[in-house]
Parts: sequence; structure tokens; C-alpha cells
Amino acid sequence: TMPTPFIRFVLLPFPQRVWQSRARICNSRWVTIHLMSATKFIEEFIGGLARDDFYNGQSFPQYFERDPNTRGGDEANIVDDKISSLLLTALGFSVSERDYNPVKGQRRPDFVAKLPKSIYPRPCFVIEDKNTTIDNLEREAFAQLEGYMRSHGAPLGLLCNGKQILAYELRDPIPALIANFDILELVSRWRGEGNLYSNKYTGINGLDEQDQAALWAFYNRFSRESHAGLGTLVKE
Repeated sequence: TMPTPFIRFVLLPFPQRVWQSRARICNSRWVTIHLMSATKFIEEFIGGLARDDFYNGQSFPQYFERDPNTRGGDEANIVDDKISSLLLTALGFSVSERDYNPVKGQRRPDFVAKLPKSIYPRPCFVIEDKNTTIDNLEREAFAQLEGYMRSHGAPLGLLCNGKQILAYELRDPIPALIANFDILELVSRWRGEGNLYSNKYTGINGLDEQDQAALWAFYNRFSRESHAGLGTLVKE
């Protein structure tokens, strides 16, 4: 029996003109290159979190087994520095293409991912992080993220508490949830722990096809490569 997928992703359509333009360049070579990039993203992000020395000699799952009272102040040193920063790097954004705690009015998200305006004219997305003891991420931070998305003009936004990532697209009247990732479960699967494939499959082979397809879709929506290509297509 296949395990229940731990990722939910709804791939929303690009504007019709963009779909038509993308169809003209979507030959087999482009698809192959893009899937290779998406696979590299999975290896860098999930594989990077799955190393044995995630923090102070502890693995990622071991860190989350610690008493929550010892993790209450870990937003900056764990979620910002070790998880969201790794995510941005794996998505292709250089250090110069991310603003950390940028202030706009009274609003200050943890990260704003951006490209030169000549490539993509507005922020690609914003990230709001919370410490790893926060369980109901949407209840705690959705309104905050929405404010950041609207004030910075970002069409996409992410919430992260280390063990979960929620992804949103800006819509009216409120942003729509388009992805829900259980990062802790994905890392455990990568390590061959805590799933039906324990001690049998590790690495990317520990993720089932639905896991991989959802991560590919996420890369297709949030990567630097996709935003740069989308900017070019819109200009056309």
C-alpha cells in the first residue's frame, strides 16, 4: 500500500498569454532541463536538511524531538538561517537577491525574494517565519503574511515554522493556499526513517512519486528560473 502523501499542491494556471507563449518553447529539451533543475532543488533542499549534523550534531528529526521549551526562541538561528535561507538558495536566489527583514511602512517580513527589475518588475515572493514551537501556522501568521504580500506587491507568499511550509497566491478577497508541505515528514522519508520504506529507500528514492511531483510543481512556481522566464514571456 502506498503511503498517504504529505504534500498538497494545487498548480494554478498562468495568464492565458503566458501559457500560449510557454507552449511555443516547451519542447522536450526545455522540459528535460527544467525537470533536472527541479530534481536538483529537491536534492539541495530536502537533502540538505536531511544531513546528520543539522544542528549541534543532531539531525533534523532529532532537533524536533527536543523539549519545545528549548526551541521557543529559534526563529532566527534555525528557521531563518538554516531552513528558509537554504530554501532560497535551492530555488536559485543568490544572497543579493533576497532582502532580510526589509521594512516597508510598519511591515517587515523575514525575507523578500527579488530579481533585478529589468528581469522581473516586482518581488517574486515574501517569507514569514515563526519559531518551531508554533503548531497552527496559518492561524498565527496568515494575516501577517497577507499584509506583507500586499504592502510589498508580491504575488506569492510563504509561511514557515521549520517543520511545515504553507504557500499562498495573492487573490481577492484573500490569498489562496496553494501548497502545504510537511517538511519534517519529507526529511524523515529522505533519511529512511518513520515511513513504510524505512531502512529500504533513502534519498530522493525515499520520496514517493506524489511527493516528487508536488516538489517539482513548487519549484516550477517559486524558483528564480521560473520567475526570470515568466518576466521574459510577459514582455513578449
